[in-house]
Amino acid sequence: MNRTIRPQAYPIGMPNIPQMRSHTLNNGTTIHLLIGGAHPIVRIDMAFRAGSVFAPKCGLARATSVMLGEGIPGMNAEQLAEKIDFYGAQMWQKSDTINSVVSLVSLDKHLVNVLPLIEMMIKQPTFPEKELNIYLDKEFQSFKINMSKSRYKASYEFTHNFFAEGSRYGRVMTEDSIHQITQPDLISFHQQTYGSNGLHVFVSGQPSEQSLQLIDQIFSDEWGQTVSLSDVEKPQYRHWSEQTMQFDRPGSMQASINMGRILPQLPHPDLMPLSIVNTIFGGYFGSRLMQNIREEKGLTYGIGSSINSRRTNSLMRISSDVEPNNWQLVINEIFNEMRLMREQLIDADKLEMLRSYIKGQILSRYDSIMTSVDTLVPLVMEDVPFNYDQQLFNLVENITPEQIQQLAQQYLIPDQFRIVVVK
Repeated sequence: MNRTIRPQAYPIGMPNIPQMRSHTLNNGTTIHLLIGGAHPIVRIDMAFRAGSVFAPKCGLARATSVMLGEGIPGMNAEQLAEKIDFYGAQMWQKSDTINSVVSLVSLDKHLVNVLPLIEMMIKQPTFPEKELNIYLDKEFQSFKINMSKSRYKASYEFTHNFFAEGSRYGRVMTEDSIHQITQPDLISFHQQTYGSNGLHVFVSGQPSEQSLQLIDQIFSDEWGQTVSLSDVEKPQYRHWSEQTMQFDRPGSMQASINMGRILPQLPHPDLMPLSIVNTIFGGYFGSRLMQNIREEKGLTYGIGSSINSRRTNSLMRISSDVEPNNWQLVINEIFNEMRLMREQLIDADKLEMLRSYIKGQILSRYDSIMTSVDTLVPLVMEDVPFNYDQQLFNLVENITPEQIQQLAQQYLIPDQFRIVVVK
């Protein structure tokens, strides 16, 4: 091999997105199959409409999700974990604003032993009071520690103040609210949201025919109640008398900035090209915000922007940690980059680099069947077409500097952003 010769570069081709087969059982549960992979491993993700906006108390949805694994009839948390470990399986839960997901990875041959345990966990959790109190004590201590961090407090205050008073989207934990969650709360919330009708079960990997039959059998009965996206309250937003809210944190060695604006909800056609605009603006290490505020001016170690697109609400967020005396300068530079994107067309070489970056990101989402699930589950739960990334790939190849500028002129408007600074 002659190492003085540069390897040949090839254009990034369209990703090979695995095909998902779906069928709905008589009880309303939908089974999605992504078959593939070289090893007899099976991953099962069970997605419920059991996120925080459905819960009557702040923190209840997450507590319910975590506590699912703390006991089932005949087994406490330690015995359940030991049994799952014995078969070399792994189980985890996560919860967000809308959904709660229980995930399992197991060898196919052990699924017959492990899946009935997971079935009992999602259908008959015991929510033992002792473990609940331990969990709440940990949450209380974590909350106190986090509130001493300017970055956490900036995000906390932004969420709390961005949405109207009483909105479930803007609820934030307090020291008092943590210990107001009780065992009856968990039992009631579980009964109202963890049910068969509307449940989505994602099966990926190499399940045998016997395993597929077992999965259909376990999820075929009717149990629990469910809610739907139509039951979600519409977000209401708070009126800000001033664009910037400032919060002092005595002894702070840095200022944390959190700012954002409302965007159209899914399936608005601007959201896909806006994701490209956001990447240019602050969505990756080579973004304009990073080049200006970190690389050129040295005002921060990191700054970034992101877009969270949902059918309930969509937001664009920008965040950074800076030296306490420089926060206003950084905000001015953020707004200056918005102005430049509105007034100037992106350079051809920078646009080409952006195309390669986004294409590479899309390809990485489909490295394997298991990683594909992490991409496809949110698409299904937001009722977005499976070929979303193929559409994005085509858009990235064909988007023009003029289209990018037009979107910047429409959405990168400083007056539409609300700002929180903790210093």
